[in-house]
Amino acid sequence: MRPITADQFSALVTESGWAGIADGRVVVDPSCRCYETDYAPSGIVGADLSEIMLNQIVDGRISSGILQVVGVVVPDSKEQGAVISYILSLLRYENVPIREFRFEFDNDYLALVSVMSWCLACGWVIDFMSTRIRFGMRTEQDEVIAAFWDNTVVANPRLPELLINLQFSPSNSCFRRGGGTLGER
Repeated sequence: MRPITADQFSALVTESGWAGIADGRVVVDPSCRCYETDYAPSGIVGADLSEIMLNQIVDGRISSGILQVVGVVVPDSKEQGAVISYILSLLRYENVPIREFRFEFDNDYLALVSVMSWCLACGWVIDFMSTRIRFGMRTEQDEVIAAFWDNTVVANPRLPELLINLQFSPSNSCFRRGGGTLGER
């Protein structure tokens, strides 16, 4: 796990060849699959959703990727900031401002699931994209979580049942809107 800049995050997204950045958010081409559902931020929900996103949508565990915090719902929450600072200090990162929160995880599942769980528990607006397979997820300020993946990705055999049980429905929220091409800023 290592901190990265906004430019490094954008470059990694663009270099993937299947996603881009539009208005500071990760977007994908409409040929990809995108499903979303509502969720209520809390500790157990964040932990469960992180585990589902990283282990149950695609075939195999996701332990590498990039994550950015796009927005913090309660920007002055000292408690939320204190807990993520503590988690990051355990991972040997001190004084990482939430507003500049971008990390790359390289085969580090425990760090990834810990950070993602806390972000989801707090209801923060985040983007995550795997750097090994064409899969990603994003959250919105209105407590919506979306998962997206390229059609070439092998899905978990239980995915149809999972989507029904968690009330995920097809969405266009992950797709590039307006003109231009993937990869534009």
